[in-house]
Amino acid sequence: IFYIIIYMIFGSINIENTNNNFKISPLNESPFFSIFIDSLQLPFRDYFFANSVSYLSQFIQNTSFTPVTAHILLSSLYNQLHILDQNNITISFLDINDILVIDNSFFICNFDKFYKYNYHNNTILISDVYDKNNPYLTPLFKSNTSIPFTSHKNDFFYNLALIVLDCFRKTNFLLYSHNDKQILNYYHYTKIYNTLVFFLNTDVSKRQFIIF
Repeated sequence: IFYIIIYMIFGSINIENTNNNFKISPLNESPFFSIFIDSLQLPFRDYFFANSVSYLSQFIQNTSFTPVTAHILLSSLYNQLHILDQNNITISFLDINDILVIDNSFFICNFDKFYKYNYHNNTILISDVYDKNNPYLTPLFKSNTSIPFTSHKNDFFYNLALIVLDCFRKTNFLLYSHNDKQILNYYHYTKIYNTLVFFLNTDVSKRQFIIF
C-alpha cells in the first residue's frame, strides 16, 4: 500500500497529512511550541485525524458563516486562550490567516504572535513588524508609529471581532456592502452580539472575552 504525504504550512506550523492522519511540527524552534500543542487539547497532542484542515479564510469560501458557526469559533478560541492565559501568554494581534480550522474546531495557529505578558499591568512589549494596511488592525496598531511599542494583553480581542464581522460579510450577500457597525447591529439579537461588543470596547482595559 502506498500513501501520499502532503505537507502544509499554517501560521507557524507545518502539518503533515498521510491519508487524513495529521502530524503537527513547528516551522522553526520556539519556546512556545509545547504550550501551543497543550492549548489545542488534541487527544494525541501533535497527532490527529480529520476530514479537513484549512485556514479560516479558505473555510468561509465554501461554508456559510452563521451565528452558530461564530459561536463555535469563539468557544474554541476561548478554551485555547484560557490555557495560554494560565501561562501568562497572550496574542500580539490576529489576522484571519492566524486561525486554523480542523473539521469544525477553530484554533490560533501562529505562535510567533505569542507573547508573555506582564501580570502586574497586563501589558506586552511588541517588537514585530506588521502590515499597516491589514484590515483587522486595532486602533492602537493603526495609530502606532514606532517599534517596539507597548500593548495591552486584551488588545487583540478587537482583531477577533473584526475577523468575525468580516466572515459574516463575506458569506452573507445581504451584508456584502455593510460596514462593521451595520453588521454588528444586524446580529443584535444573537448570542454573540454582546461578546463582540465587549471585544470592540474603545477602552482596551475593559475588553473581555465572555461567551454568552
